[in-house]
Amino acid sequence: VNAQKQFLEAAKEQMSNFTTNSKCEGKIKATLIDSKVVAASDKNLILTCSSDHAALEANCILQDIESCIEKCINKQYKLIFVSIDRWNKEKEQYIFNIKNGHKYEYIVEEEADDIEKINDIFDISKVEII
Repeated sequence: VNAQKQFLEAAKEQMSNFTTNSKCEGKIKATLIDSKVVAASDKNLILTCSSDHAALEANCILQDIESCIEKCINKQYKLIFVSIDRWNKEKEQYIFNIKNGHKYEYIVEEEADDIEKINDIFDISKVEII
């Protein structure tokens, strides 16, 4: 939603500066160096990785990456990492949908505030082990 070329160019420059000058090290910095911003809005970035596995690993540390970016460039982004192959398919579908009048809207993410509810699902006393 609201993806624009101006946001993409600004995000590419910010990420380039971030990876060069960032105090964030290790896996976060390596993940961003190995990825590429391919779509951007004022609040969201889509980044591609070389493989599905690399995208999965990046998405596993997503909150850490978002937090580090926010601290370093003083801007809050929601990120998603996808493989280059998946991005090409999704981009094609997006272009098709836009040309056919489909409207995209933000979907508000629900946060799991109550960890107890989540832990309840995996409570060993409620699961029979065979």
